[in-house]
Amino acid sequence: MLKLKVVSDISEFMELADEWNALAERFQTPLLRHEWFVACLKAFGKDKELAVFTAWKDGRLRAAAPFVIDSETLVRKLYALGHETTEPSGFIYVDDAALAAVAQAVVHHGLPVTMPRLRADTPELYALRAASGLRGAWFVRPGNTATAALPIGSDWAALQARMTSEERSKIRRRIKIAERKGVVTFETVSPGEADVHHYLRQLYVVEAAGWKSRTGTAILSDARIERWCNEIGPAAAKLGMLRLFFMRIDESVVAALMALEYAGRLWTLKQGYDERWSDCAPGILLIHESIRYACEKGLVACEFLGSAETWQKRWPIEFTPHSRLRFYPLSLRSLLAVTDDACRLPFNWMRTKWQSKSGSLSEFIRPASAVSKVNKS
Repeated sequence: MLKLKVVSDISEFMELADEWNALAERFQTPLLRHEWFVACLKAFGKDKELAVFTAWKDGRLRAAAPFVIDSETLVRKLYALGHETTEPSGFIYVDDAALAAVAQAVVHHGLPVTMPRLRADTPELYALRAASGLRGAWFVRPGNTATAALPIGSDWAALQARMTSEERSKIRRRIKIAERKGVVTFETVSPGEADVHHYLRQLYVVEAAGWKSRTGTAILSDARIERWCNEIGPAAAKLGMLRLFFMRIDESVVAALMALEYAGRLWTLKQGYDERWSDCAPGILLIHESIRYACEKGLVACEFLGSAETWQKRWPIEFTPHSRLRFYPLSLRSLLAVTDDACRLPFNWMRTKWQSKSGSLSEFIRPASAVSKVNKS
């Protein structure tokens, strides 16, 4: 029989690393590994209470649902641990029975629940709804955000042949523009613990040399995001998973990309470029080189984390839809939570609109002023 326990002590959570990762291997994504959640907890967990719902059998971890309790809002709420990264979340579990057990524990905890990005077809969604019964109301906003992935399954030449001739021509033209400015080099680094911060600093600096600084979305513009990168970077380097890609013109770093190589896939986390070199679209050229790397390593796919963007359609990508999930148990607390969330919706909508107009990830190609030129080139 499964035994349920809520882990709220950080040191106890840290001790789960080996068992957690053994269970997480089943899902083949770095976003569910213990290191990912530890980095999120250290970067974003200040002033929040840890609440990891776990199921055990014969002294072995069988399932876990990682959350934090946010008390800074009008009503205490359960949020998926790491939701600040805006990346997809989920649970780890050995089978459906273990999943059902932790889902029931989450629902019975009695607090409103928010999971901002959950795969639209994920078993967690069905398990949570089944566990709630008539105890509350679920609100699912389908198609909230999608992620993009590029299946490889072929060599570099074959993958390029799957691109349109127009896009291949644009890549060649931009490389020629870059080569007229100086010697173009691409570098892939798998740093160790000793030099990881040196390379991360190069990424931070070039990522801040553009629209992200103006909109406040650059790593160096948010101390929490910088802490998160400084946690996940060394942890991934220790495991041999971290990959940093750089494009240089002469001695200048003009674009940089941070990724994790895990489970036969390349997972893109952070990227940026220096706007002074925007006429050769260094961001696109570096992404293209990272795809070449994945092909040559025999990886099965490139996973573009964050939200799917129009610029990614240059390659033959596939989309995975995600949904935003909210649960309100039947209580006076939930009435206050619904009111609080409803009041926040207009603000969040305006903030999203402002960021999309000021510069979004799609402007990794070029600054906003040059987008129309890019589309014509």
